[in-house]
Amino acid sequence: MTGSQRLVRSKQTAAQREEHLNQLWARYRAHREPALREELLLAYAPLVRRVVGRMGIQPSSCVDEDDLIGYGVIGLIEAVERFEPERGYRFETFAVSRIRGSILDALRSLDPLSRSARQRVNTLRQAIDDLQQRYGRAPTDAEIVSFTGMEQETYEQALTEAEFAIVSLDAPLVMTDDGQPGALADVLSDPADAGLLDAIEEEELRQELRQALQQLPEREQLILALYYYEGLTMREIGEALDLSQARVCQLHAKAVLALRSWLRMEATARSTAKGTGRVRTMELAA
Repeated sequence: MTGSQRLVRSKQTAAQREEHLNQLWARYRAHREPALREELLLAYAPLVRRVVGRMGIQPSSCVDEDDLIGYGVIGLIEAVERFEPERGYRFETFAVSRIRGSILDALRSLDPLSRSARQRVNTLRQAIDDLQQRYGRAPTDAEIVSFTGMEQETYEQALTEAEFAIVSLDAPLVMTDDGQPGALADVLSDPADAGLLDAIEEEELRQELRQALQQLPEREQLILALYYYEGLTMREIGEALDLSQARVCQLHAKAVLALRSWLRMEATARSTAKGTGRVRTMELAA
């Protein structure tokens, strides 16, 4: 079989699967039969493992990969039950958000960090805030180490702990006027996916995010691009950049901390100028 023949067959298979899923959704929406729901869950089950891989959460003594997948399945079940095709967006877009949210909620409730670890993360956050205000850009590793007085090993440990603390672009970072949370991942994802962009209606926020991204070092911008645009996992990014997966997770955490800090600064400045909290930053539970 030639390459062109394989491509044609692949397209035919994808089209047949899409048609089958559309029919399955129509039957499930009409009858709500448990057997149809189970068939939908099996069809979309690979999404859960993909989301877990992309989140880059390292297994710990409190949680392993099977646990993460289990939390994600709960989100997938909720997505199947709540999906409304008439709204015009793809199920995969809707489901990924629910799967991520379910995993994040479960991990927050577990809170695997010790008090001393959480103190290191808070020290790291405050240092990035202070240095970003001082320099008007994201601080370097050396500047953070010097400012905090941490040893290099302790600093790297704090970055790893920050990643464990679910410092993620998938977490809610802003609250808009209608009371709906928005995530940076929604804005950084592929612009061709209108369903994600529709979730963030404020053009001011999009502009601030673009400005914040420009403050990051080139390597951290690249990591975010590979993760959020290209859909690579942390392991795949490490292989592409010749970095360990742990180091990629550390750089991801540092980049997100810097973006959060920049957004807080911009929100405070705008609130002071306008006399109103039009967009309010939201902190993850410490």
